[in-house]
Amino acid sequence: MVEHAGLRLTVRDNGVGFRSFDETSHLGTGMSSMRTRAQRLGGTLDLQSAPGATVVTLWMPENRDADATISSADTTAF
Repeated sequence: MVEHAGLRLTVRDNGVGFRSFDETSHLGTGMSSMRTRAQRLGGTLDLQSAPGATVVTLWMPENRDADATISSADTTAF
C-alpha cells in the first residue's frame, strides 16, 4: 500500500474500551464531529477499540485541497 505524504497522529490507551464507532452508533457527537472535520480537510479518522486498548488514528494530507476551508464551527474547542 502506498501512502501519500501527510501527518499521522496515533493515540493509544489501555482503558476499558468501548463499542467501535460506525455511522449508526450512538456514541454522541464527539467521534462523529472529529471524523467529519478530518474528512472536510481531506483526512481520515480511524478508531479501533476493544477491552484493554483503544487506538485513534488521524491522518491529514500534507497538501490539503485548496477548496477545503475551516469554518468557525471547526475551530471551537472540544
